[in-house]
Amino acid sequence: MSVANMPTTMHAKSVTSLRGDSTIWGTSSPALRPDEYFSSNQYQAGDSGFPLGMRMLTPYRLPYSSASGNDAFNTGHASLRVVCEHGNGILKGRWSSLSCLPVFIRRPSDVKTVCNWILACCILHNVVNRLRNGEDTVPLFVEEVRPNTECKSDVVDGCLIWRENIKSEL
Repeated sequence: MSVANMPTTMHAKSVTSLRGDSTIWGTSSPALRPDEYFSSNQYQAGDSGFPLGMRMLTPYRLPYSSASGNDAFNTGHASLRVVCEHGNGILKGRWSSLSCLPVFIRRPSDVKTVCNWILACCILHNVVNRLRNGEDTVPLFVEEVRPNTECKSDVVDGCLIWRENIKSEL
């Protein structure tokens, strides 16, 4: 699957640590008005933290995950999510600003800014790929990492401490 072929309709996933992914999804325009964002054969692949919905496909949870055929479905679903996450990784690899957006989510307009930033990176990614058109004579563009752009926040600091604590227990 190519990011160039992915639809441009997106939602901001995990834009704030104060709200879980499923809460953000549940209040997003695609979840509230799915017919405006999805055709009848399209859906969003979510993990088991999301509620199953008409446009949110989730894996089977226990005790149903062990039922006949459900484990194979869950394996296929996990493979699909890996492809989606790989697309996110490609974008973050090319556009380093996506790894730590310099925007704090304090009001609804900030969420729109984050969504527009992500969408702009997707569009630029597709433009670069189309210009390359498989030719090696066009250099691959990768966003330069600017000095002093480290993401500093209490959340990031807490995550770093958490990871170090786990590492020390190994």
